[in-house]
Amino acid sequence: MLERVALNQTRFRTPGLTPDARGVVLGQRGLLLFSSLDRAVAFLRAYSHAATLDELVHSLQITQLVTSLKTREVAISFVAESTQRMDRIAGIARLASGLIFTGTSKHFVKYRDAGSPLGYDVSASSQDASDMVLYHDAFEQSYKADRTIPLRDLILRLSVEAAPRAAHGEASSLIVTAEMGIAPAVVRHLARAGVDGLVSYVEWAQDSAFDDAPRRLQLFALADAHPRFISLLSSLPGVRVFVPVTANVAVELGHRHPVALDSCASLFDAQSLVLFRTGGVDIVSPRPSAVPLRSLVKLEASALPRVPDSVMSSRTDLETFTVPLRLRPSGEPWRNVTATVVPMAMREWLLKILYLLPADILHALRVASTDSKIFVLSPRGIEGVPLGTFFTEFATRIHVPAGWAIEPALSPEVLVPLLSLPANSHAFFDLETSALDVVDDSAFGPITRLALSAIHIDIENAEPWQSGDSQSPELSYGDRTSLPLWGVPGKTDDADAKDNEP
Repeated sequence: MLERVALNQTRFRTPGLTPDARGVVLGQRGLLLFSSLDRAVAFLRAYSHAATLDELVHSLQITQLVTSLKTREVAISFVAESTQRMDRIAGIARLASGLIFTGTSKHFVKYRDAGSPLGYDVSASSQDASDMVLYHDAFEQSYKADRTIPLRDLILRLSVEAAPRAAHGEASSLIVTAEMGIAPAVVRHLARAGVDGLVSYVEWAQDSAFDDAPRRLQLFALADAHPRFISLLSSLPGVRVFVPVTANVAVELGHRHPVALDSCASLFDAQSLVLFRTGGVDIVSPRPSAVPLRSLVKLEASALPRVPDSVMSSRTDLETFTVPLRLRPSGEPWRNVTATVVPMAMREWLLKILYLLPADILHALRVASTDSKIFVLSPRGIEGVPLGTFFTEFATRIHVPAGWAIEPALSPEVLVPLLSLPANSHAFFDLETSALDVVDDSAFGPITRLALSAIHIDIENAEPWQSGDSQSPELSYGDRTSLPLWGVPGKTDDADAKDNEP
């Protein structure tokens, strides 16, 4: 049925075929034939990752065809434009078990392959009244168009699949949806943690008459959310976390869409938001108005006494205005823990721990002591000495108890001048006495010299060993007997002694 095209051939029996500059025949459109819809989806999935679907969207048509035997197949047609585009599409379509054709309107002939580099033509065109006729080297088949499947509807109907968390990379922004019951708690938690974002209200009509009320959600657009918020929000019931793929398309965290959505961004309206989730897809169109997240936090204000207008604060009054420093518990992780203060009552325990410390940690320890406390420093970290109260170095030689923070939150540049500490001294904030312990740096010394006692040496007098006159008995061997050691010197005496025992 098919004939190979010859070089410089200009007349063809298949309507709409014309040669390009290289002599390759090409119709106005290309057509891919697949045995089922899942094979067509496999092609779209592969092509979206290898190229961009946006270059085909404006002319791409997906049609379900019916043969004379009432079997159904799927055809994807598009504007051919050039043999370079057709060659690229043909290579991917063959991976998805598709057949490649080219033609115009109704008649489509097999596209070129290694057997005919310039393409194919038919020996005689069919006069069938069907909607489409395909010519292949193995068959000639007529089809009727059953229905057209829009590409956007097909992509929206595809279910997302589970994917490793690493497949999404480090998301710079997130989209979170929360049911109305848990949404206020999410707002308070995010606002208290200082997360920046926008909040909007979304409502969908009932899907059926059996639904009690419209579906209502709060939509959060978060910027630069900490990873711990991602894991927290994704574990809450009624809360879904989405990772944006484009400006108006997002996929649920831990999942991915079969088709690369960023390669077909033109399918989705710029004024809408499409959220692909497990079990379906949510389309927000048009996008609702959004407000800053912190503006929804409930504020509590107490009544303040009104100050008369005549009362004014003078400069002298402001000079006497002071704010005391306080320590408050902090939930921040411990960092730069370089000191510990051990009570003198635990001195024996500290000395016992020295036997267990490695040499590199032991040499780095510096210690100073008072009547009631032992101060231990180590620039490499003090975790190897699990005694006393740990201190973090808030500023140079200024130590704050680990797990506590200075209030008000002053920077080290402001706090150091206010303390007015002596030069070359260490300051320790004491939780029990609310005082500041100041220890001069010269009082600290290596713990290997200050804590270890001198080694006691005992000299013992020894005399040279003198050998005795006794000689070891000698053994003599005679004839072989059943008791070879019966005649050993001393053996006879022992045996006689046993015989004479009462």
